[in-house]
Amino acid sequence: MGSIRLAVRVLARSPAFTLTVTLVLALAIGVNGAAFSLVSSLFLRPLPVEAPERLVRLYTTYDRGPQYFTLSQADYEDLRDLAHVFSGVLADRPAPLSLTMNGPAERIWGFLVSSNYFAVLGVQPAMGRFFRSDLSDDRMADEVIVSHGFWQRRLGADPGAIGESILLNGRPFTIVGVAPPGLHGTNVGLTGDLWAPLTADRLAPVTGTERRGSRGYFVVGRLQPGVTLEQARAAARLLARRLQEAYPATNRGITFTVLPESAGGLHPYVRERFLGASAALLMVVGVVLVIACTNVAGLLLARAAMRRREIAVRLALGASRLQIVRQLLVECVMLWLAGGAVGVAVAMAILRLAGSIDLPTDRPVFIDAHLDARVLAYSIALTLVTAIAFGLAPASAAVKEDLIDALRDYGRAPGFRSPARSALIAGEIALCLVLLVGAALCLRSLANVHRIDLGFDPEGVVIAGIDLSAPAYDEARRREAVTRLLTRLRSTAGVDSVGVASRIPFELNITRTAVAADAADPGISVDFAVVNATYFETLRIMLRDGRAFDDADARASPRVIVNQRLAGLLWPDRRAVGQTLFIGHRPREVVGVVQDGKYLTLGEEPAPFVYFAYEQAGGSALTVLVRASGYPATVLARVREEARAIAAAAPLYNVRTMKEHLAIARAPASGAAMLLGAFGMLALLLASVGLYGLLAFAVGQRTREIGIRRALGAGDRALVALVVRQAMRPVAVGLVAGLAFALLALPALRGLLYGIGPFDPFAYAVAAATLLLCGAAASWLPARRATRMEPTIALRHE
Repeated sequence: MGSIRLAVRVLARSPAFTLTVTLVLALAIGVNGAAFSLVSSLFLRPLPVEAPERLVRLYTTYDRGPQYFTLSQADYEDLRDLAHVFSGVLADRPAPLSLTMNGPAERIWGFLVSSNYFAVLGVQPAMGRFFRSDLSDDRMADEVIVSHGFWQRRLGADPGAIGESILLNGRPFTIVGVAPPGLHGTNVGLTGDLWAPLTADRLAPVTGTERRGSRGYFVVGRLQPGVTLEQARAAARLLARRLQEAYPATNRGITFTVLPESAGGLHPYVRERFLGASAALLMVVGVVLVIACTNVAGLLLARAAMRRREIAVRLALGASRLQIVRQLLVECVMLWLAGGAVGVAVAMAILRLAGSIDLPTDRPVFIDAHLDARVLAYSIALTLVTAIAFGLAPASAAVKEDLIDALRDYGRAPGFRSPARSALIAGEIALCLVLLVGAALCLRSLANVHRIDLGFDPEGVVIAGIDLSAPAYDEARRREAVTRLLTRLRSTAGVDSVGVASRIPFELNITRTAVAADAADPGISVDFAVVNATYFETLRIMLRDGRAFDDADARASPRVIVNQRLAGLLWPDRRAVGQTLFIGHRPREVVGVVQDGKYLTLGEEPAPFVYFAYEQAGGSALTVLVRASGYPATVLARVREEARAIAAAAPLYNVRTMKEHLAIARAPASGAAMLLGAFGMLALLLASVGLYGLLAFAVGQRTREIGIRRALGAGDRALVALVVRQAMRPVAVGLVAGLAFALLALPALRGLLYGIGPFDPFAYAVAAATLLLCGAAASWLPARRATRMEPTIALRHE
């Protein structure tokens, strides 16, 4: 306790030093805590359910298609019947819903779930009850469970809300329960306002082939006690083989993949992409922390040099060197703990700021990043480890000087020739260079993103989603409403073209089907969209062969359009137009081939894609695309006006310009550029300030030497050049080391770069030149100031 009290008194006598160190450490520890919280929420935090380690995620795996796809309702039911393996199996699907509650209809997102959903998860309601598990999924009553957040925001946290009725897709549902706080579903990154039965968005029960072949459900199983993951995988493989034999039309070439919930809750494709980005994020904030700690270590070295006489007196009075080191370490730990405490507040502020960002999508993307026990433990461990690691060297150096020289106040620190100080300068420069090169790469990548060939022209296009899934809109009325809306928009002044699609590029909506050139071939899994005849004209997607859809492409004569990639895969030696494409053994004629484009991400390789005619397939949730001249706001207002006039009960969503919609695709590049740019500038600021402080202190130690040189006739310019030349040696060493570190570390950013590699020489040159200039300025300023001092004053400096 005595050491702690003494440390508090010593630090209190230097408030400027203490405050500076605390703020530098708080900023670095805060960004590290916030970054770890984000990574923890994606990869480490288990579901807030009973025994999450017993949960497994089940996916459909195609022999010639995606490895991790959703399941059909019938496949889910077959897996649910494996009672010797699973104590329960649930199905759920995120779904847009039309909600009517004390006002006009609005579009929300919820989960369509099986009746045993909450029972399998093992959670209890905050209020009311959950679904009755004794009902089959097709016989579930019209009941709904609302999320705790929805209950607070929309229902005013009213206990009397239980039993109230709301309209979902035009059907009345009774609120029977409120989910517990913190439960946002089973899919990491997605949330919803409510849980409704699987049949909530169905106008008719799913039967026959559609029940077996329509795959759109996420499936989670709970293992029986004593059953291992490998046993579950073996049982799933055996079931898949039986289904292939029993249902060759829908299950040929299909198996099931079983993953632990910890590896499958965040979809494996997303997880793989985010792992690299998360590693890069932790590396970047770790570099910022090391730079900050290096700055503080330099300040502590300078402070120890100024306290050398005090330390010598303590040693002369009988204190051991170990006691002095221990006392200095206690002071270091106190500083780091103060920085860590403020850093926790900084992390909370960063997480609140990040949570307030409105992502450019109508999907309920939600990352539950908050400070929990795991994050706090990480912050505390980080604080203590860095305190000891970076405080030990200054504390040890402080007690190594000669006692007699220290008492006489002679033998001052040797300026630039101090190995510890030179190592700090070199290390700081090296780490800062890594961040600056990364920032330069990402900024150049962001510039390239805007030059990527998308396969369509977004300029002058506005979009608006319209949900016609309510029972009031049967198929005939939906078609009539869409036709009237397109006709009225086409007649609007300034409108060049109007199209409609079930899915547009870069929409977070994956729709796939199996296609083949031969009825006997199981085919390949490809993405698809339902579009009308003018869709390609509206987006200016070039037709490479054949024709676009027309009004003659009705149900009686099913036809499709494929892109160049799919045409090359299925008919490499023949013209695709006129060929027959089999979709689930149903033949369709190929009438056109369009250019390849980007469909999900900007960095994807050319992917096969097929288009179905809206006149043949229809659809309830559609996006209207309008190409028009004039102000986008005016066009968007016109689209809203016409949609309300024709389908007043249908909610609109995702109403924006296509260029705004592209922000979804550009989010990885812009986010990486923003983060690395911000952290790079922060590192440059810390390094510049720290470098200036270290060099200013080193020049101050040589004030008497400079005075002697001037007295002997040395010119100011020569003295400044001498000081700068000596100061730049550790800077040069740091640049060389930093280039080597960057070459080893920055390939981790490859997945975030577009049109540029991680070894771009221009980015390295710019970063190195920037640091070289900062180092020269940081050494020139104190040297220039020292040479302006009168020689007589400099000679009396000791």
